[in-house]
Amino acid sequence: MNKYRQTFRMFREGDLSDYFAGKCDEIQQTIQDKPEDYILNVNEAEYINCLIDKFAVDSINIDFEGIFIDAPYEKDIPAERFPPIYFSVRIGESYPKPATIYHLPYTGNEDLLRYAPSSYLSQGTEVFLDNQCFALRLLA
Repeated sequence: MNKYRQTFRMFREGDLSDYFAGKCDEIQQTIQDKPEDYILNVNEAEYINCLIDKFAVDSINIDFEGIFIDAPYEKDIPAERFPPIYFSVRIGESYPKPATIYHLPYTGNEDLLRYAPSSYLSQGTEVFLDNQCFALRLLA
């Protein structure tokens, strides 16, 4: 089941470095919460593997072979989304436009789709998550 069904802008909800810094803080806090005698007596390799299992972040892997497209349909678009210089529309009204949804299957931590890498475009692409796919709607 997907955590996010509403649309969101990819790579626009914070910096990836902050996300990873938060994970590092969680690891540090987990270690600090253990009693000193536990840390001194635990099998180092087993404890490291335990921390890796708990805090590893699965990278996003896109299945380019599995991309699929929904049948085109019409979507009502609010007038506010039409540039007024090119379209004669009335504010508050909606107008049908052909739309297509492209589904890109992926595996990994879907939270990573929300965070901006160290170098990124200032404008994110609006997507939604649907059955382990991130989907983007394109209007004709």
